[in-house]
Amino acid sequence: MIRTGVQVGRNQICRISSSSRLQSILSRSYASSPTTTTDNSSSSSSSSSSDEVVETRDGSAVTFLLNRPKALNALSQTMVKILTPKYLSFHSHPQDKLVIIMKGAGGKAFCAGGDIRAVRDDAISARNGNSDGSFAAAFFREEYQLNHLISSNPQPQVSLYDGIVMGGGFGLSAHGKFRVATKKTVFAMPETGIGFFPDVGATYFFSHVVKQEGLGQYLCLTGARLNGEGTFASGVATHFIASEKLEELEAELKKIKLPDNNNVKEVLDRFHSTPSTISELDFIKNKDSIARCFGSNVETVEDVLAALKKENTPFCNEILTTLSSKSPTSLKITFESLKRGAMSGNIKECLTAEYRMAKWVIDPNCSTADFAEGVRAAIIDKDRNPKWNPAELKQVTEKDVARFFQTP
Repeated sequence: MIRTGVQVGRNQICRISSSSRLQSILSRSYASSPTTTTDNSSSSSSSSSSDEVVETRDGSAVTFLLNRPKALNALSQTMVKILTPKYLSFHSHPQDKLVIIMKGAGGKAFCAGGDIRAVRDDAISARNGNSDGSFAAAFFREEYQLNHLISSNPQPQVSLYDGIVMGGGFGLSAHGKFRVATKKTVFAMPETGIGFFPDVGATYFFSHVVKQEGLGQYLCLTGARLNGEGTFASGVATHFIASEKLEELEAELKKIKLPDNNNVKEVLDRFHSTPSTISELDFIKNKDSIARCFGSNVETVEDVLAALKKENTPFCNEILTTLSSKSPTSLKITFESLKRGAMSGNIKECLTAEYRMAKWVIDPNCSTADFAEGVRAAIIDKDRNPKWNPAELKQVTEKDVARFFQTP
């Protein structure tokens, strides 16, 4: 049986995220459109804020507070435009010894994705001939550029996952050096359920950083939801620290005179405590099945389904039910993108490929409208009954999939 609550019990620490609760998270995080804000530069030992990002500098520590709590800190284009020059500045001054701390406001989320509603609206407008679709294309381009800046930033970054982290929030943090999970963490990449694909560098991260055989494909295809223990054990987070210790952790990080990867890690390691429940995680208990069904031995999504049917366990049967609700096109392009990501040498190549894919998803001449339909069903009409086109995996041809990896 699929769990529907975000609060997950000790013995139920990983469940497939086709639940109504996750849909309500999507609805809330994407409900608000971004407002125009301006950023004010801050000097050492001072604080400055915009409506959507608050920057505080304390000695050698720079803290970015993602500040859209009513939308679960969903990433807006405004936030991207605020953060990008900050990271450009970090790159321009590699000699500066800083530690970057990123966290979310409101106590419920780090960042629950990107502003897909605004992207959908622009894509539909372009499809109807009322716009050129430039906003949607610019959103992805600027977001992925920021992801790359974070991945190549010379200063260590510590992201505090004290709540929900999905999609765009993953992109802001996954490519930084350190990621801290807590018991409040809820992680998922639910894109195949809205007619999209795991992006923001996910095609690199889940094929290179996540080491368990088949786990990357499993998480990305199903949108499986992980709690804090699972987020750490999967490799999505680098540390697991009690929520009540985060304030003390931040204070200790701010005391570091000349931060670097080593001394920042030393502080994090002092606060870290490996969860005792890792052996109870579904993806640990079923790691052999995940390897057989999602590992490098399978060559197509159809192979995944056949392997799951052959396993015929409650865990695998639940996955089959979950996959049947996802966009067939999204499943196939996600599977292919992770295969290609595994062969890629760096994150920049993967982000470039993801941008091509995203442009096809929003292209008005693209035959599939699954993204617009998926967002409609999840966060606009909220009927949770998307009508995918094509409706079946067998109707999505190799030619259809190959198109997403070509320049539009």
